Amino acid sequence: MAGNTPCWFALAAIFGAILCFSSPAEGLGTVYDIDVNKYVGVWYNMYTNFWADSFAGTDGAECTTAEYGKISDTNVTVYNAYSVREGRSDTIEGYAWIPFLVEPGRLLVRLEGVPLATPYFIIKLGPIVNNQYEYSIVSDPAAAALFVLARDPETFDMMYDAEVREYLLVTGFTTPPTQPVRVYHGNDCRYFSPRA
Repeated sequence: MAGNTPCWFALAAIFGAILCFSSPAEGLGTVYDIDVNKYVGVWYNMYTNFWADSFAGTDGAECTTAEYGKISDTNVTVYNAYSVREGRSDTIEGYAWIPFLVEPGRLLVRLEGVPLATPYFIIKLGPIVNNQYEYSIVSDPAAAALFVLARDPETFDMMYDAEVREYLLVTGFTTPPTQPVRVYHGNDCRYFSPRA
């Protein structure tokens, strides 16, 4: 297997380049404007899907969060964490950047231990409340992986969940590999922060 490593990296690099620089799936664009100051901070991952979990290796993860910190107007730090009620937990850090200013919703993310940068396409943003976006829907150029991020789980459920689910239905996140899967956020969740 070790002898095939360069071949696997070459295939992964080609696949990554196709994903990163191909056009988004038909009818699924990215946001035209984003204020990094309103995007940074803590997010709760409300929905994921099969492809997102398969890539991240987080199938069954609960209490999942992402925390972004501003480096510049086009670069942020990334801190992802999850735990499960049975006690297992994990974190990963990295950074994200906007490679082309004319497409601010199309970011690349590099996480520790992952050999390639991966696409992070912001396809929809919620309203701005208290100088922060209320939710963010993230996918990739193939409209395969799905992450629905919210500032507060309870507020999201009361005010935005139905709107987001309707949007996901209309944009084609409907088949078993792509359909949204709810992430657990109960009172017994333990959350992690890079500053803790």
